Amino acid sequence: MDTDEEDLSGVIPRNCQACGVPIALIRLFYRPDTGHCVMCADKHGPQRVNDPEVLCAKASPSGQNGFSPKS
Repeated sequence: MDTDEEDLSGVIPRNCQACGVPIALIRLFYRPDTGHCVMCADKHGPQRVNDPEVLCAKASPSGQNGFSPKS
């Protein structure tokens, strides 16, 4: 989707928990639960989620989650 087509009117602006700068509205639109701007998210890496309802789609070196790289 183009950002021109997005309706950002329902997005609640907030600042990054790490550096205090405003988080881009388009980031909050796609990741409403984020607490970090893109720069700080890159520095800190993904947050751990201890919730069985949250699925992880990142490749597992052991292959136990079904998303391991093909050999």
